[in-house]
Amino acid sequence: EGNLWIGTENGGLSIFNPDKGIFQTFLHDDIDNTSLSNNSLYSTYRDSKGNMWMGTFSGGVDIYNRDYNTFVHYRHSTSENSLSHNSVLCIVEDSKKRMWIGTDGGGLNLFNQQTKQFTRYQHQPGNTNSISGNYVLTVCEDSKGNIWSGTWGDGLNVYNPVTKTWRHFKNDPSDPASLNSNNVWFIYQDHEKTLWIGTHNGGLEKYNAATNT
Repeated sequence: EGNLWIGTENGGLSIFNPDKGIFQTFLHDDIDNTSLSNNSLYSTYRDSKGNMWMGTFSGGVDIYNRDYNTFVHYRHSTSENSLSHNSVLCIVEDSKKRMWIGTDGGGLNLFNQQTKQFTRYQHQPGNTNSISGNYVLTVCEDSKGNIWSGTWGDGLNVYNPVTKTWRHFKNDPSDPASLNSNNVWFIYQDHEKTLWIGTHNGGLEKYNAATNT
């Protein structure tokens, strides 16, 4: 609708209407369990149905109900069918309308909007067929349906949902064609199906699928 959604640190959610030049602000309210779950937002995402998803610091995931100006919350709990961690750094919807949610220490979560079920993908020491690290900063689906995730300190991952297999890319000081930094901030596939990887202190990377470099 042309509005700008702004997640702040400690200031809640602001929605800016550029036509009217006004802000609408949402804040956490301790006595209202349909309010924003936390006033620090790390990520926002609009899905294919127009729902707005917010990843919060320590409050899990919030989904905005525009009909009632309220929020639905998904948080970590002792149940296996819950979010793996309450600090959510990134959210993306794949081509099958499933939500991939990266957390700050809990790995990657797959949320099925139809069944309301969570699947957790977490690092398993000694298991090469698992995500390389649990601090997931960014997620991207490529044109083949693979899920790419960037981590803090543990490099780049690509997951094939069909074969349920993982591949990892990490920095190798002896290989100039390896990933230049193990801290991956952002992943994007352009219209020519080229993958671009933004890193912390390692610059911008372009992935060559033919040579796997």
